[in-house]
Amino acid sequence: MSERFAVRFPACGRHLRPLREWCRVYLARVLPRRALEELVLAVSEACANTIEHCLGGDACRDVEVEFELRPGSVRARVRNFCLAAVAHRIRPRRPRAIRPRGLGLVFMEECVDRLEYVDQGDGFLSAVLTKRRKGGRRGH
Repeated sequence: MSERFAVRFPACGRHLRPLREWCRVYLARVLPRRALEELVLAVSEACANTIEHCLGGDACRDVEVEFELRPGSVRARVRNFCLAAVAHRIRPRRPRAIRPRGLGLVFMEECVDRLEYVDQGDGFLSAVLTKRRKGGRRGH
């Protein structure tokens, strides 16, 4: 059996800190500290990318994150991550090309056990981030 809940907030970067704080409080009961912090970072990065690249920082639009607590994992779905038409351009920058920006996808991939881009059926893709609840490292 799984438990589901969703968070919705205006597409403005100032709402990311409260999102991270909320995630830490709510998910602390189901994830060990390190796994929790990794998932919080990945969700925050996915939301930041959604705000900047898909929603254009338009605070009249909302960022939606759906969580599903499963017996073996926690899944977060960040809706409207990108337009389906530009999905072919999604690729993380290689870490050796480090600059002050642009590492969000690297963090997302490194911090979760599975990262998928799923067609929502409305021209947008969701980023689906899955973190295992028990030990173990990434299994992409």
